[in-house]
Amino acid sequence: MFLIFALQKPIMNMQTVFLTIILIGLAVVLLGVRVLFVKNGKFPSGHVHDIPALRKKGIGCASENRT
Repeated sequence: MFLIFALQKPIMNMQTVFLTIILIGLAVVLLGVRVLFVKNGKFPSGHVHDIPALRKKGIGCASENRT
């Protein structure tokens, strides 16, 4: 009886590994759709100075305008 469970455990672990790899790959593809499928596509900027709503509120980058 124990032998049956011992043989099934590695298979479950491999299924988990494959499922994880597939989910991570899917996430990477979905995050990169704009870069991969749009001509001259690029990731949106995450810099504070490139976000109009933050500029409007007067929020700026901590590394800029040092005195």
